[in-house]
Amino acid sequence: MRIDMQPAFVLHTRPYRDTSLLVDFLTRDHGLLRAVARGVAGSSKRSKTRMMSFQPYLVTLSGKTELLSLYQSEYAGNAITLKSDPLFSAMYLNELLVRTLQVNEGHAHVFIRYGQALSGLQSGHAIESVLRRFEWRLLEELGYGIDTDDLDPALSYDFEDAAGLVIVDHETVPGLSFPGHLLQRFACWVEEEGDRPLEDELASFAKVLMRRRLAPLLGDKPLLSRKLFLAKKPPAPGASYQG
Repeated sequence: MRIDMQPAFVLHTRPYRDTSLLVDFLTRDHGLLRAVARGVAGSSKRSKTRMMSFQPYLVTLSGKTELLSLYQSEYAGNAITLKSDPLFSAMYLNELLVRTLQVNEGHAHVFIRYGQALSGLQSGHAIESVLRRFEWRLLEELGYGIDTDDLDPALSYDFEDAAGLVIVDHETVPGLSFPGHLLQRFACWVEEEGDRPLEDELASFAKVLMRRRLAPLLGDKPLLSRKLFLAKKPPAPGASYQG
């Protein structure tokens, strides 16, 4: 397989041998791709071509297995500059994509939404709003979307893997069941596609909802980006997270 001049972002890097990196790319047409970038680390001449997160690239990749080789990369625009909480939030998006996407499974809408989310974080939009909208759209793209059209606002619901949302009889307890009226309010807010931030009550609800819905996709392994955020440990320059 050969992929020429494909729009891409770097999601994750890790050292490989002396001067190379293993890189997880989010590409426009092929989704998540993994490649060896030779000679881009250490003191070699090619190390000047750094693999930086939040920098749009055009990449040429080739190989016969899932692990490709990076043959060419060039900047395709200005890097998104992020600091403090927006940076940690973008790292979370990167880790979320690496953990949920399948290799070489195209998700053009995810690529677009990711770029929009980075721009929103750079522009100072409300972080919770940027993250919740991206999570909702990612779930839709992966077949885990939440259909709220036929819900009863007066009832509470929970997730059942095969059936999606099902009515629950017990009283609403945060994280265990979700009121229909809040599910519908959140869905309406997502569809607005504007910059209006989530109200406090809805923001807290949406955070629990998205964490609950993403759990089957993420598995039991804790998110490193969340640990870094809680510890407020600055990431390595140009890297989303390393591991």
